[in-house]
Amino acid sequence: MKAGAVLSGLPFRSSNIDRDIEISGLSIDSRKCGKGDLFFARKGYKVNGEEFVADAIKAGCAAVVAERDFPGTPTTVVDDVREALAHCALNFFNHPDRTLDLIGVTGTNGKTTTAWFIQHVLNSADCCGLLSTVENFEGKNRTPAVLTTPEAHDICDNLSRMQNNGCARCVMEVSAHSVTLKRVFGLDFKVGVFTNLSQDHLDFYGDMETYFQAKKKFFEDMGPDSCAVINVDDPAGARLLEQIQCRSVSVSPAGRNADVRVMGTRSGDAGVIVLLSAEGKEKEVVLPLPGLHNAANLASCVGVLMALRMDPFSSLSLLASMPPIPGRMEAIPSSDSVLYLVDFAHTPDGLKKVLSSPDIHETGRVFCVFGCGGDRDRGKRHLMMRAVCENADVVIATSDNPRTEAQKQIFNDMAKGETGDLPVSYINDRREAIRAAVARAKAGDVVIIAGKGHETYQIIGTEKIPFSDAAEILRALREMGRASE
Repeated sequence: MKAGAVLSGLPFRSSNIDRDIEISGLSIDSRKCGKGDLFFARKGYKVNGEEFVADAIKAGCAAVVAERDFPGTPTTVVDDVREALAHCALNFFNHPDRTLDLIGVTGTNGKTTTAWFIQHVLNSADCCGLLSTVENFEGKNRTPAVLTTPEAHDICDNLSRMQNNGCARCVMEVSAHSVTLKRVFGLDFKVGVFTNLSQDHLDFYGDMETYFQAKKKFFEDMGPDSCAVINVDDPAGARLLEQIQCRSVSVSPAGRNADVRVMGTRSGDAGVIVLLSAEGKEKEVVLPLPGLHNAANLASCVGVLMALRMDPFSSLSLLASMPPIPGRMEAIPSSDSVLYLVDFAHTPDGLKKVLSSPDIHETGRVFCVFGCGGDRDRGKRHLMMRAVCENADVVIATSDNPRTEAQKQIFNDMAKGETGDLPVSYINDRREAIRAAVARAKAGDVVIIAGKGHETYQIIGTEKIPFSDAAEILRALREMGRASE
């Protein structure tokens, strides 16, 4: 594509790029540049892309977009490189968002499960793509995800592939970071979903109000013909509903006055059974995973069907046969009559919802093995410990992704949230912590390994070390002769 087409409509302060040169790709990493790429020199929080312009040109880049001029280098100077990248990505990939119905799911917790519910139901009618924390689906193949919400040019690349593979829609998780960092800037979302808001990412946002405003910005940027699906039981959701301008569908997991209501939940042999009410009708739906809190995610899925003006109940029976979502209340098979679950819960609210679900307390003790990430929001650590101590019977604290922070400091912060007489075991090594839980569990117990979910690594220092909670449970079960045959 010619540079003039890629840069079309982009506001700039100055530009000496030849509009007739061919641009073969878009790049933000000088180590991965290809010949003929347009390099975007972003100022990051740890690395300044402007320092690598010479490397990018040496690697074959045709030109640069930056926030200052580089004499002797074809450069377009803009006020905001991130915004420019999003703008140019839409041009380069021919605006795939204009032919795909985009459904964005945002919120502190529940994004992945909600997105998977929606995608599974919509994919039964027309091919529906998926961009999620766990994996991406482009209409033909499923590939592991790198970020909850990819960079702007990667999003457009994925959407273009979906378009070419015959997808009519795409469900995408939209993180607060992706809004703030302009990864979803300019995308035309047909539906936006708000699940909830609770403490997380305050190392980045500083306070809850700033965090809320990032979520709100996503809905403010939606067009007047778009529709917002909002959990109004959440205080931030109720506030959001009052402030948005587009059409809306309200959702109430508590069964209050709303367009979609959860009228009841109970556990069954096949999973969780949810009674829903919408458009004057009621329907029972089976979800093939434990955790009554997933009724809220199901209600949001119904809200999306209504937002798309589809029958809200016609395809929900398909969820009963939906494959497990990796790391989301994922059951690990065993032969010892213990229910082992791997979940991504890593916030106070997320842990509370998972651990307080009545269905996991029906037969025995509830174990929770969890940790808190290093170099991240320290203010939530004691709140996470409190949530676990108040809702579990056996608590084992361990490492999560300690990164460059001392595990002792993380444990000290966590210990401030201990409550009551419930003893807490602190085990540095996550593998040993999981093994300890498996060793102590007896028939009827539930063991929840929380925090890392689908992740297949642990970050210690600056190194990513292969590690999987699911694999470690299976390893311990095999060593103890309790693995499923």
